[in-house]
Amino acid sequence: MTRFIKIGYSSRKNAYRRILFFPKLNLTGKWFREVGFEIGDSVEVQCSNGCITIKRLENGQDS
Repeated sequence: MTRFIKIGYSSRKNAYRRILFFPKLNLTGKWFREVGFEIGDSVEVQCSNGCITIKRLENGQDS
């Protein structure tokens, strides 16, 4: 299953009260359940240049 989602942003103030912006990816929807994810699942997130992989961990594999 392929989904197309736009990267948004999150912001916060640093110690000097300057606002900093960071890329943010919000993943939500019933399609998550359709591909095997449930509320409370632990996941492993692997990142490389331009690629993010999210894998559901089996019970007891929490990090």
